[in-house]
Amino acid sequence: MHIKITKRMIEKAPIPSNGDLFIRDTQLKGFGARVTCKGTISFFAEGKIKRIGSKRLSLGRYPVMDITTARHLAKDTLYNFSKGIVPDRRESDATLFSLKDTIERYLSSRSLKSEADYRRVTKRVFGDWLDRPVRSITREDIEKRYCDRALKKGCKAQTNKAMRYLNTILNFALTETINGTPLLLSNPVKVLSDKRYDRSVKPKKTFIEASQLPTWVEAVRRLCTPLARDLLLLQVQTGLRDSEAKGLLWEDVDFENRLFTVRNTKNGSDLTIPMSEQVYKLLLGRKNNDTSDIYVFPNKTLTGPVTSIWKQKDKVIQETGIQFTHHCLRRTFASLLKKELGVDIPTISILLNHTPQGVTQKHYLTSSPKDFRKEYQELGNIINDTNY
Repeated sequence: MHIKITKRMIEKAPIPSNGDLFIRDTQLKGFGARVTCKGTISFFAEGKIKRIGSKRLSLGRYPVMDITTARHLAKDTLYNFSKGIVPDRRESDATLFSLKDTIERYLSSRSLKSEADYRRVTKRVFGDWLDRPVRSITREDIEKRYCDRALKKGCKAQTNKAMRYLNTILNFALTETINGTPLLLSNPVKVLSDKRYDRSVKPKKTFIEASQLPTWVEAVRRLCTPLARDLLLLQVQTGLRDSEAKGLLWEDVDFENRLFTVRNTKNGSDLTIPMSEQVYKLLLGRKNNDTSDIYVFPNKTLTGPVTSIWKQKDKVIQETGIQFTHHCLRRTFASLLKKELGVDIPTISILLNHTPQGVTQKHYLTSSPKDFRKEYQELGNIINDTNY
């Protein structure tokens, strides 16, 4: 019986009175399903192997194994057949190991500050691949996904990051074994460098102009929820990265000395920032009215920090026409320091908590953001002066 194998077809396949019914797929030659007289359905791959002859290999039972997974696994098996490789029974675990399992194994083997970002980005770009066997992801799959997202849809920066993350994960998988069998035989992401795709991205330079600040601040205060309002205003007045601001804990806020400390920053060091009068009032207001004793910006269930406020942010963009991202607020902070207050570049680098470069900065310059209370206050005055 030759027909395209689908979920509907499999579930309506006739049960033979005796023997087995073999259904061979018309879309992928060599892929098929076997229905026994007891109603058991299993998938198989069959083909000829050099110097060995014909071979049929059972892949797994339906519905424990879905058709998409079976098809990808059959494709991988048939490729091995074409290369004269006969899969060993011990390889089945490695062959079925999913991309999701591979990602989890990689993350569990390391302590990454960027773990949340790894999960978020890989899910966003490769979400439909997570349940696929990692071995079934081909160079053609990678190239098509990159072209579709980076070149056609214009999501180049995000796709590049996703490909970097996946490349790192799959390089790790090359060194892993399952029951003595290599988890992965080659890294398909390498196709992007082999074909010399231009993955360079021009650095973004967008920020909110000083002349736009009164309009932007007024819209944030009027349109956003208290949490989104306070988060955005804190970011533009401190230059904190989005994850750093969202992860702020009450135990690290010192109202008596008007300081707060951000842990686990990108450069690995704790960051202590003096509160301007405006930031002090913002945080004190949150403390008096917030429902979480742990997180300054909690999620709705109070079980962790807030993850996204994109709906609130979009309200401001739609009404004001001022395009901005969370990182734009960080650039706005730096731009105001330079253009409006005349702060020098080395100081701005300190306030942005950039990793020190060179021996002098690393070992002899000991200034930190908490030494620049005056600059934070002057910046707070500019941002909160609606008549500016």
